Amino acid sequence: MAAKVIIHKPGDKIGTRILIEEIDNENYPNLKIWKWKCDFCGNEDISYLANIIKYRCNNCGRGTSYKPGDRVGTKILIEEIEKNGSTALRKWRWKCIFCGNIGVSQIQTIKISKKCRKCRDFTRESNYKESKYVVGKKLGSRVLVEEIDKEGQLRFRKWKWKCDCGNEGINQLQILLSNKNCPLCKSKKKVGKILGIWKVLEHIGFIYGGKNNKKCESQYRVKCMRCGFETVKIFKKINKNQKVCSNCRGKYRLLGKFIHIKDLSRIFDIKKTTIYFRMKNKSMSLLEAIVSISRRN
Repeated sequence: MAAKVIIHKPGDKIGTRILIEEIDNENYPNLKIWKWKCDFCGNEDISYLANIIKYRCNNCGRGTSYKPGDRVGTKILIEEIEKNGSTALRKWRWKCIFCGNIGVSQIQTIKISKKCRKCRDFTRESNYKESKYVVGKKLGSRVLVEEIDKEGQLRFRKWKWKCDCGNEGINQLQILLSNKNCPLCKSKKKVGKILGIWKVLEHIGFIYGGKNNKKCESQYRVKCMRCGFETVKIFKKINKNQKVCSNCRGKYRLLGKFIHIKDLSRIFDIKKTTIYFRMKNKSMSLLEAIVSISRRN
């Protein structure tokens, strides 16, 4: 049985699309090209007849067309910028409902990454509600005093704060949420600690460095428990396993004082090597070594 030949005319409806007129195809006369209009969304385009029969409207997609005000994930569509071409490649201006960020993306990108590209917090909606963070709100030991940056994303806005210890500063809201304790309060808790031969006496201040001065290190005045030498060190660089400091290296305690062996050899006119020999090989103290050498001489 021969196949039935279907002749299409202007006005025929295939799916949601209505054929308007046939366009001549000089290169491939067997492949018919038609101009059509979608009855659902009003989109007009030109396609091969085989594609019109096989596929749906490239604007409707699965039977839905996007309009201003539609929500896709955390984004609300504001306006369509590019109205030509397929729906997936058309660009829309959108706004995030949580952080207020505004951007322009293709509709296929909006559908794939439904979260805002900057806040990424649509699963934690309660963390970034504007009504939650007001003047007087307490975050740990700090109290919000004044909002400095009132434009842009909520999490990147800067707030002036004051701590219970009297310290004041300015930070972004996301930093205040992640570190709820004042850095000065944290540094004061370390005063009095003993780390190896070092004892932390007092906190001096902070050193800012790194890229855009984002790295912050605490400076402390420390004291050597062996010889009483005081110096300034960064807390992270205090070596707990250090046995001698730079001041008492090569010095020994003699009659309540730290004296270098070079000075003893010059005072008593004794070779430095003989003193070391008596102390290490004969397991003598410094005083015993000096007395034994002086008696022999």
